Amino acid sequence: MTLSDDLEKFKKICAKCKGHCCIRKTGKEVIPISNKEAKAILKLYPNKKIELLNFNTDSRMHCFYVPKKGCPFFGSKGCILPEDIQPLNCLIYPLAFSIKKDKIEFFIDKSNCPYIKEIVQLKDWRDYAMNQTKEEIKNWTVEEKNFFSELTKITKKTNSKIKS
Repeated sequence: MTLSDDLEKFKKICAKCKGHCCIRKTGKEVIPISNKEAKAILKLYPNKKIELLNFNTDSRMHCFYVPKKGCPFFGSKGCILPEDIQPLNCLIYPLAFSIKKDKIEFFIDKSNCPYIKEIVQLKDWRDYAMNQTKEEIKNWTVEEKNFFSELTKITKKTNSKIKS
């Protein structure tokens, strides 16, 4: 199996799901996005609500809330955002990560993906997503990393850690 095979399989699995992860039931989810992602999204969709949240003066990050009706960027054919500006959390889902003391820990979020058993078999996709995440986080500000670290502390997930 090659990376391109895994990427193609991943896209097909997600297409048959039709956005289960984008249509959350609780209306309490917060999707953190980097400054770079926020600027790109607001350039295309200036009327969408993106907030700058902070836990303390050392941790700030842009976020948008996912209401009960679903992600504000989810349309009839899936995500309306071009792939190059989709939030990192969305691109790699159900792979997820936390940041603890500048160390990135990856895990599989089992809470909201009906095709989790198929996706976890895509090792090349998972390795690619982990490497892309590490590269993207290198460009985050200290405030963004601190915020994500704080968010991780208060977010409880059913997860399986992955060694990176």
